Amino acid sequence: YVQVDGKRRRREKVGTYDYEYTERMMREYADADYARRHGLDDRERERERRGTPLETHFENFETELRGRGSTDRYVGSTLSSVRQACAACGFIAAGDLDDMGQVCDRMNAFVEGQKREHKSFRTINSKLTSMKRLTKWLEKREALRRDPLKGYAKLNAKIDIRRARRALSDDELSRLIAAAEVGPPFIWRAGRTKRAEQLQLSGCDRGMLYRFAAGTGLRASEIGSLTPASFHLADPSKATVTVEAGYSKHRRKDVLPLRRDLAEAIAAFIATRSEGARIFPMPHKPADVLRSDLEAAGISYRDGSGRVADFHALRHTFISRLARSGVAPAVAMKLARHSTITLTMDHYTHVLVTEERAALEQLPTISGGSSEAQTMRATGTYDAPVAEARPQIDTQTGCPGSHPVSPYVNTDRGRDESGEVEDTPENRGECHPMSPQVPTTTPTARTSDQSILNLPLDALSCPLGASCRHSPNSTSPSSFQRSALR
Repeated sequence: YVQVDGKRRRREKVGTYDYEYTERMMREYADADYARRHGLDDRERERERRGTPLETHFENFETELRGRGSTDRYVGSTLSSVRQACAACGFIAAGDLDDMGQVCDRMNAFVEGQKREHKSFRTINSKLTSMKRLTKWLEKREALRRDPLKGYAKLNAKIDIRRARRALSDDELSRLIAAAEVGPPFIWRAGRTKRAEQLQLSGCDRGMLYRFAAGTGLRASEIGSLTPASFHLADPSKATVTVEAGYSKHRRKDVLPLRRDLAEAIAAFIATRSEGARIFPMPHKPADVLRSDLEAAGISYRDGSGRVADFHALRHTFISRLARSGVAPAVAMKLARHSTITLTMDHYTHVLVTEERAALEQLPTISGGSSEAQTMRATGTYDAPVAEARPQIDTQTGCPGSHPVSPYVNTDRGRDESGEVEDTPENRGECHPMSPQVPTTTPTARTSDQSILNLPLDALSCPLGASCRHSPNSTSPSSFQRSALR
């Protein structure tokens, strides 16, 4: 087992043939080491740790989340998922999370229950992420000896996609903005009670909202957090917008560039807003705002393939327009603020059917051949038939004849300083440089079987030298020698 300081320890005990009993002993040894390291030898303190209610830890967990700058919506969603999972699994105190096997079994039952309620894999994974974050936090605070969900795997959300989004074409985007600018104001309440503040987005506000979302690729929550101080528009050619880390998805401060025409339009739009106020107040479900304007523009919310055009589809539109404009994938990933290029190109980049057809039209025309069947001829070096390209073997002697010259062979090899070809067996065509060094005979000469048997083994040597088993220094004749003797 591994100690707290990272050192590995091994203890042996005779008679532990049961595997489960051995594992239980190993855990007891590790727990005893943990107690000694942290001064928890006192059973009363250990009982206090195990008996601490999880609800007490939830309060401290919420305080830490808010201290990290998380939004109220994120904190509420995380705590709600944690409380739901713990109630379903029967986790009441911290001691209920000590047994890793029992915790994983109960979490498996919780996941199966969520599936029976027809929850999507993505929703289930979000709840598992909240639980894994809680157990990791409890381990850091030493409320747990180990994280029981450290190796717990999530579901594959790719096989259960409930909502597939599509990108709007340039024509649909123009029609959407035009329909929103002349439409009536969209009114909603900030809360669920009748006393909640009443908010609205006029037609001009929604037109600028769609134009800004499709021109920056920001998410709805990020757009809703922007104030006039978030923009730097002194020089339109170097205009930027800043998203604070508390509202960014990856919890980092983002500074994004703006197009010059969009920066000028935003500057005129911000001039009508008060300092510190939200530029675009966003409803709880931004898709409801977009859906009404899609109907006014005559654009279907769901296409024939079942893909929808909600507010997040404007982010898909932004990335797809970057790809259609020929922007490098690395630059598109940077503007989209994705962690991997795969997410940018596979999930957010959409290709229209018209673009696929245009790509096919760029292919050269395939002309038909002659009506008569044409037979392909097998060729060797210099388009010579294969039978001519291969070396001829004398059936009487078993010696290879002259080889055709390959265009990749250096024909200058074997020439002297004057350029004349040296008088060597290789240049006379008697033997190819990579062939075994076997003396050849003229085609008219007939060599008897007895003459080939009288050849010394040195004449049947391999050009690779003494390191090869074909060498005459070898104790046994090679396969080439045996075939030549036969």
